[in-house]
Amino acid sequence: MKRNFITLLSLLIVFSVFSQKTVKTSLGSFSFSGYPTLKMPTSYKLYALVDETGMSHPYGKPVSNCIVLANRTKVRNAESAEITIHVTNVHEMSSHIVIEPNPHFKDTETPTVKAKQFKEISFDVMIEDTAGTLYIDAYRKRQDAETKWMDNGMKAEKAVTQQLQSFNLINELRRYNTLINTKLGAYNLTAIYLHVFGAKNKSKGSYDYDSLNFASKQYKEAVKAIKADEFDTLRFTEKADSCVRIWEHELDNYRIGDQRITEEIAAGLHYNLASYYIFIKDYENALDELELSEKTHKGFSNAKEIYTIVRTWRNMKRNYEKLMTGESE
Repeated sequence: MKRNFITLLSLLIVFSVFSQKTVKTSLGSFSFSGYPTLKMPTSYKLYALVDETGMSHPYGKPVSNCIVLANRTKVRNAESAEITIHVTNVHEMSSHIVIEPNPHFKDTETPTVKAKQFKEISFDVMIEDTAGTLYIDAYRKRQDAETKWMDNGMKAEKAVTQQLQSFNLINELRRYNTLINTKLGAYNLTAIYLHVFGAKNKSKGSYDYDSLNFASKQYKEAVKAIKADEFDTLRFTEKADSCVRIWEHELDNYRIGDQRITEEIAAGLHYNLASYYIFIKDYENALDELELSEKTHKGFSNAKEIYTIVRTWRNMKRNYEKLMTGESE
């Protein structure tokens, strides 16, 4: 009789634990910019092309317009002065076209020739502000062209010139523009899909989840600020901080085997905190919370997938901050 009572009690406890479950609410998809909370300059006041004689080509010329920052409207104010970008020592050199006769033709045949030429493009890039030089690079590239054997020297010259026509300073500066944007962080990171988790009784029970579900509802409202402007973290934190306090309070009191806050619900609370840190671009704390979410309840939601993405963002942020503080990567 006693054994049966213990068995029944154990079943009731197990049933009670599994009678609680998480409530998932979608927050939607988010695509964040590469530059994190570290402040960026207000604008980029100069893209100066300086040739070997020191002659500067002012902003507005076709070549100087080749370097354009992506998402300029999202760049925020900085404490330091505006960054100035100089593209110096602009140089585009083509070798003389070499006409080479075919040594194997016979006297009875029409002589054939082919043309050879190479072109080199080089320029130096320097990004600096009032604190000093942030980034410097030397760009050097060469392309070689050669025609097939042709019966006309002029045709060979025209053919080799056409091969190198698209390899010019303007096009190379446009290609380099991608690197400039990457170095300054003005690019978008991979989009992620996020949720917020509350809790409820799976069957009739006496547990109170009002505060958790209120936090979920309040948090969804707070996230609207991020959807409108990913940098509006002040308005976001003003509404989200009360939610964070509720989640942290529940986790502070959480113990393994808790019948009210199950492992799955606790994993959801860690997930909620991770999303909060993602929104304010605190990737280090976000990774800690995602790791705890997965550790608390293995395979919880998309925590593992997000962890991999956020870890990449964290590394990008480190490199970005090294650049902006003048440290070598």
